[in-house]
Amino acid sequence: MEGKSGLHKPVWKEGDIDTFYAVVGSTGNLTCEATSEPPPTFEWFKGPALLGNSKIYKLFNGKYKSTLQVKVQSHSNLGNYLCLVSNTVGEIQKDVFLMEGVLPNTPSFTLASEEPGVLGVTIFPSPQDILPLTGYKIQWKQAEASWKHAREYLTSAGNEFLIQDLDFDTDYAVRVSARNEIGLSNFTEIFVQRTKGLVTVNIVDDSKVLSSTFNKSPPASQAMFWGSPYFVIIATWIFRHPSMIS
Repeated sequence: MEGKSGLHKPVWKEGDIDTFYAVVGSTGNLTCEATSEPPPTFEWFKGPALLGNSKIYKLFNGKYKSTLQVKVQSHSNLGNYLCLVSNTVGEIQKDVFLMEGVLPNTPSFTLASEEPGVLGVTIFPSPQDILPLTGYKIQWKQAEASWKHAREYLTSAGNEFLIQDLDFDTDYAVRVSARNEIGLSNFTEIFVQRTKGLVTVNIVDDSKVLSSTFNKSPPASQAMFWGSPYFVIIATWIFRHPSMIS
C-alpha cells in the first residue's frame, strides 16, 4: 500500500539472503533488510518467542537492516527463525535459516616464477565444497626458515595471485588454505619454488658473451647502471680499445 504522501509498507531489499551458516561453539549472524516509509521496525522470533538481547542473542538494528547475532551453544540454536518487519502502513515477514556449516576442503595450487623476485600462485578450489568460498590464506617463507616466521596474505576474490618483493634466485616454500564463512581448511602440502634471478647481458662487438644472475635484489643504483645503455656503451668501448686503458 502506498499513499499520496509516499508512505509505503516494507519491501525486501533485492538480493536479501535467507540462509546463514554456523557451527556449534561459534557465532552466527542472521540479517534482514527492507525499506519502507516511514522506516521499519524489525522483530525476530524463534518459534513463538520474541527475541531480545540475552546471553545467546544480540540485536543490532539499523535504519533498514537488522542483524540477529546467535551464540550457537548447541544444535537447538540452529534452525528456523522469523524476521517480522513492520511500520504504520503494513508488515512483511519471512523465515530465516541458521544451518550447520562445514569448513572448506583443502584446495590445490600451482606455483611458478616468471619474473625476478616474484612467485605466481594459481589456486583451484575443491569441487566437493558445500559453502561458497570467501577467499584463501597464502603463506610463504624461505625454504630453510621456520613457519613461525612465515608471511601470509588473506585474499578476498579471485584465484590468481602474485607474491612480490622476494629475493632473487632463492627457494621459497608456499602453502595455501581455503576460507569460507565458517573458517579455514587444512593447509595444502608444501610446494618449493625457486624465484627467477635477474639476468644481465654484456655486449661485446655486437655479440652476447656473458650472462650472470643476482641472488638478491640489487640496490636501485646498481640495477639502473647494469641495465642501462651507459653500461653497454662503456663495455663495448673498452673491448674495442684495450690499449687506451693499459
